[in-house]
Amino acid sequence: MTVRDHAYTVSDIQCSSTTAEATGQDYVTAKLKKPPSFKGDPLFADYRSIDPDTDFSCIIKQDPDDAAQLTYSLKITDFSRCGVLKRNGFIHVRIWFPQYPGVVMQSDQELIIIPHGARVSGIVEETPGRLEYEVALYKEAPPIARVNGINTPVGTSKDQPPTSSEVPVDQAVPIGTKLQLRARIGPSAWKYIKLMEVTVSPDPDKPQAGGAVWLVRNGCRNRDFATIIPHQPAKYRDRPNEVFLDFEAFLLSSMGERATLWIHSQIKACVEASDCAPDFCMDLYEPSGHGRRRRELTHQNQTLNTAGNNQEYTRIEENLKYTVIMPGEGSIMDATDGHLNKCRNAVIISVTFTILLLLGCMSLD
Repeated sequence: MTVRDHAYTVSDIQCSSTTAEATGQDYVTAKLKKPPSFKGDPLFADYRSIDPDTDFSCIIKQDPDDAAQLTYSLKITDFSRCGVLKRNGFIHVRIWFPQYPGVVMQSDQELIIIPHGARVSGIVEETPGRLEYEVALYKEAPPIARVNGINTPVGTSKDQPPTSSEVPVDQAVPIGTKLQLRARIGPSAWKYIKLMEVTVSPDPDKPQAGGAVWLVRNGCRNRDFATIIPHQPAKYRDRPNEVFLDFEAFLLSSMGERATLWIHSQIKACVEASDCAPDFCMDLYEPSGHGRRRRELTHQNQTLNTAGNNQEYTRIEENLKYTVIMPGEGSIMDATDGHLNKCRNAVIISVTFTILLLLGCMSLD
């Protein structure tokens, strides 16, 4: 898994979380790369007093092979000392990127690392303020009342209350399983969200790797895959800060069964609703989506010319992973056992009837 924003990069995240009965050791490792203009070294946000360069269990050391001195290796072997939390089956730890050593500033950046393929989240500092986000993958998501495009109702009635039956993808799923990619931003000056790009790739770092396919581009679904993408990216009526995409689990033709696929996504967070408004898509059956708007290109140029002082939207890239299995995979032995049990039962019944028949004949004699 790789987490990126405009400045920092976190990659090669690995972890092991043991239970109370297990004898193994908990650990988290990752590669960090700080923004080029930042002078301070990364810290553990919840325990800034720890010196991660010398600590024995909460380690963030600079990579000696990096001439630019921007890359660090993170290793955590004591969850309680380093601020690692376990919630709802997920592990996460907060890392602080200070712009200058010894001081905390508004321009500092914070990242939440979640070493789990089905959900990632983070916090970035963007004008006009702090932006919290989460991108997650769920399965068998229920069709709650939602808005697709320009307030066109899809699914159930508007009065139906939202359900809480969210099932994160935490293991391999059979091909054809209904999945939902969901992105949301926290309550702040950033109030609106738009799903701009979704690509499924065999590579965790390269969305356009050989064999990759795109599901969403410029906010519109790939109509060639309409059978597995039933709707355009959509929003729930009462949640302008959340967007989702329904699709069915599939394999790439270049990959074998039980292969890991990577979902690369790009989301857009906006201050004004107009900057995240849906637009017309070249789709015969669902022409409304969260596509690119013409005024966005003009607005983007204005933003660049003002050095970001009046920036009203920003983009965040994330990737998730999931594994697909074919129907019946892993159940061959179960099926064989079932056939053996049926044969065994048939033999027992036949023998029983034979004995009863013989007894009946002997009693007649």
